[in-house]
Amino acid sequence: MKWIGQHIIDLIARFRSDVYLEDIDTGTIASGGNLGLDSNNKIVKAAQSSGGISHDGSTANGVLTFKDADEATVEANLTFNGNSLNVNGDAEIASDGKLYFRDNYSFIHSPSANDLLIIAAADFEIASSNIVLDAGTNIELDAASAMSFKVGDDEFLDFKNVNNTFARFHAESGANTSFTLYEKGGDSLVDYCSFSVAEHGATMISTIDQAAAQAHFEIEADGNITLDSIGKINLEIGDGDYINMYNDTNKFAAFYAESGAGSDLYMYELGGDSTDDYFQIHVDEHGATGLITRDNGAAAAAHLELDADGDIILDAAGQIKLEPGTSVLWDSLALTGIQASGETFSDDDVSLMTSAAIDDRIRVKSKHVLRCNAFYANGNWVQNSLFIGNSVGNNPYNWNDQAAVGGAISTTNSFTIIGDDEQWGIVLPVDISKIEVQCSVRPSGTPGAIDFSVAVYTGVRSSDSSSDLTLTKIGHQSVSFNSTNQRYKQNDLTIDSLTLSAGDMIYVGVGTEDPPNNAKNGRGYMNITVTER
Repeated sequence: MKWIGQHIIDLIARFRSDVYLEDIDTGTIASGGNLGLDSNNKIVKAAQSSGGISHDGSTANGVLTFKDADEATVEANLTFNGNSLNVNGDAEIASDGKLYFRDNYSFIHSPSANDLLIIAAADFEIASSNIVLDAGTNIELDAASAMSFKVGDDEFLDFKNVNNTFARFHAESGANTSFTLYEKGGDSLVDYCSFSVAEHGATMISTIDQAAAQAHFEIEADGNITLDSIGKINLEIGDGDYINMYNDTNKFAAFYAESGAGSDLYMYELGGDSTDDYFQIHVDEHGATGLITRDNGAAAAAHLELDADGDIILDAAGQIKLEPGTSVLWDSLALTGIQASGETFSDDDVSLMTSAAIDDRIRVKSKHVLRCNAFYANGNWVQNSLFIGNSVGNNPYNWNDQAAVGGAISTTNSFTIIGDDEQWGIVLPVDISKIEVQCSVRPSGTPGAIDFSVAVYTGVRSSDSSSDLTLTKIGHQSVSFNSTNQRYKQNDLTIDSLTLSAGDMIYVGVGTEDPPNNAKNGRGYMNITVTER
C-alpha cells in the first residue's frame, strides 16, 4: 500500500536489516531529550542530564584531566601516567620551558634561540642503530665527570665535515684500537694518518698515500721534542734512503744505508750552510770503516785533525798505513813517505823506513860493473841482426858473428841462438833491480842516418844440454846514426823495476832495423852496470 505524503504506522515496526534515513533536515534538538538505543536496541528518548561535566579551576591555558564521573581538574602542568603518548603533529615547548625526565635533574631545554641543551645529572646514554648529531652551529657535550661513546665491536665512530668523513675511531676486540685522520677535511678516504694501539699498548703512527709515496710525516714542536723509551728507539727507512737532520732549514747531518753498498754518516760544513763540503764515516763489508773528508772546491782544505785530551791509540789487527798525498808532518818535519826495500830518496828527505829498507841501508846497496870495454863490430851490417859476440879466434870483443832476430828488433820479443854462443852472455853475480847500458858506436862506410839499436835480453844458463838457447828481450832503445859518416853516436839505455836473480844471464847487442846502406864494421865501447836489489 502506498501513501502520498506521510506514512503513519501505529503498530510495532521491526527492521531486520539496515535502516537508512535520507533527506534529513537540519534542525535543533528539542530541549530536554536525546534519541538513543536501549538494551533491546529500540529507539528511545532519554532526558538530558541536568549537570554535565564541570571543572574545578580557572587557570588560564590550563589542561583538563579526569577527576571523577562529572568533574575535571584544571592543571597548569600535564601529568601523564600512561605507557605511550603519541603526538602526530608538532609539540612546542616555550622558550623558558624544560622537558623533564623522571625528576628535576634530567631534562631537555632551549636556553636561547636555535640552541638545545640536554642535562643529565648522572649518566647520559643514546642507544640507536645510527646516531646523527647535526647542528646548525655548535654541538657541546659537557659532562661533570666521564663521557663515554659506545659502538659495536669492529664498528666505527665517525666525525664528518658536512658529508665528508674526516676522522674515525675504530675498535675491534683482540685486534687493535685505531684513530684515523683523512686528508683535506675528508675529501678522500684513501690517504690518511692513523694511530693504532695493539696489545701491551704497542702503538704505531702510520701515514698512507695510496697513489704515491708522498704521505710525509713531520713533527713540529714549539718547544722540545723528547723521545723517552724504556727500551730501544728504532728509526726505519727504505733501502737506499736518508735520515736527514736540519738546523732550521739547513741540512747539517744525514744517515744513509743501502744493502750491499754501505752505511754512512754525513756531517755538512758550518751547520749545513753547504752540503758540498762534508765529513763522512763509511762502513763497508767486514766492518771496514773509512773516515772521509771532502772539499769539493779547488782548495783541498778538508783537513782531518785528531785532538785528544789524552792518548791516541791505533790498535790494528793488521797493518797501519799512512798514505799522504804529499808528505806527513812529524813534529813539524815533513815525512816524504815510507821507504821500502829497493826505494831511493834524496839526501834531504825525511822518511820512515821499513826494516827491509833499513837493512838495505846497512848493507849499502851496491852497483856492479859487468862490462867496461871496447869492441869491434866485424862485418857488414845486416838488417834486424845484432852483433853480440865472436865465433872465431880467442878475442871475445871481436864481434864477428851476427845473430838474426827474426823480425824488427823493437817488436820481436824473443829469438834463438845456438848453444855454442851461450858464452856471449854475462852471468849476474847478485839479485838486481836495474840495468844501465852506456854505448857509443862509429860505423864504417857511408850508412848515413840509419837506425842504431841497443837491445838487452835474458837467458837461462844451461847445464849438460845440447839445446839451442832462447833469448827474451827486456829492453830496447833506438836512435839514428849521424848523417855525417865516421862519427860516434851515443845510445844509452836504462831498464828499471827488474826482479832478476843471481845466476841469470843477460845478453847485450847492437844492430840496425834499417837496410844497412853500405854500413860495415864499426868501432864501439860499452859499460854495463847493474844495481843490486
